[in-house]
Amino acid sequence: MWYRWTCGGCDHAVWSRNLSPGVTEMQSHLWMHHRRKRSDGTPPYRWECPYCGATGVEYVQTDGNALKNHLTEHVPSVFDTVSTSDLVHPGGRLLLYTGGGGTAATVMRKHVFFDADSLLLVTATPDKQLELLSEIPFPPVRTAVLTTASPPYEYADATGGQVDVIQLEGGIGLTELARESSDVIEDYGDRGGTFHIEFDIAGAIIERFGLESAFKFISALNAWIHRAEAGIYYPVSSSKQPKSVLNALDGLFDRSIRAREKRLVSSFN
Repeated sequence: MWYRWTCGGCDHAVWSRNLSPGVTEMQSHLWMHHRRKRSDGTPPYRWECPYCGATGVEYVQTDGNALKNHLTEHVPSVFDTVSTSDLVHPGGRLLLYTGGGGTAATVMRKHVFFDADSLLLVTATPDKQLELLSEIPFPPVRTAVLTTASPPYEYADATGGQVDVIQLEGGIGLTELARESSDVIEDYGDRGGTFHIEFDIAGAIIERFGLESAFKFISALNAWIHRAEAGIYYPVSSSKQPKSVLNALDGLFDRSIRAREKRLVSSFN
């Protein structure tokens, strides 16, 4: 389970496995709302608790200690407990910014793998994903891996479940990739149960084929996902892609989440 907090003043949200990282995010985010009310950015800062209406004033340049201390009185009641399906759900499309967020992103991936009856991994680094899969106590019934990486695949036999690795040609085009992906999606989608997909080569597709082609491919992939009632997430590194490129793709996803060390946040605030 995850602890989730959602800001009532904007679309910012945070998910964390433990309360403490989520509380820190809540405190900092609400303090920023009050700081922004000062056009010149200087004290005094007047704040009002969004939960009980209590007010206060910070007369010196601080990190909002009085407000942050007050907000702890509302923990954990302002947090919801949700499952991983709140992040990746059937038919859902998630853009996951992974740069610098090793712990939270890894935990989310493990729980997605654990929840799946069928799993499709489209990746250039199959050993990395299969090693993670091997750590799951109850792996998916079936897993397919589409990759251009050459064998041997070190962890393919260590996952405890059925794993089919499909090696693709190194110079594969988008038409061939679409055909291979759609075949697995149709097959797994017909088998019922929970079906999840990790597609971690979106960044490579943008770099190789350009933004327009990537946009069309992901649009088609999302349509197949919707029909198969699968949940998909696209891990990308924001440090490797210009923000303008990622913004152009944003409409293809239900939600964009940035992975930080111990929490996931739904905006860049």
